[in-house]
Amino acid sequence: EVDGSPGKKVKLFLDAKSRGLTELYAEADGPGGANGPLMRIAPVPLYFYSDREAMLKAAFLSARVTHVMSAAQATAFFAQFIWELLNGRPKADVMSKASAEANLAAAVAISQRPADARLAAIVANWDGLQMAPASDKGSADRHDTF
Repeated sequence: EVDGSPGKKVKLFLDAKSRGLTELYAEADGPGGANGPLMRIAPVPLYFYSDREAMLKAAFLSARVTHVMSAAQATAFFAQFIWELLNGRPKADVMSKASAEANLAAAVAISQRPADARLAAIVANWDGLQMAPASDKGSADRHDTF
């Protein structure tokens, strides 16, 4: 939002909704960053603290409004880690490869699409908190993970 007016993607969504489109996302699927949905996801697991399925759906949909399918899958994937920690699961269990695989399966199920290749590769190479190598180019390139 700039000067009280909605951003580009919000405008696209509102325009599509006003034309009666049933898809939540007005643009075609394709490569796209997931920074926005990931940065704003923490309130969703907090709000749906007692209902994992509702949390998963809300996390997915919160990203799908403005981002491509791969970003929505990634958002649903990572929201589950927050939800698990909030519900008292030990950090070592939450960050395990088995947990990452289960979270990917749940994100794929909610999206009803195959797993995004980049997200699947992260899970395949999962090593707890050591998910991605540091970039020599600085944080500007880190958004390309999704």
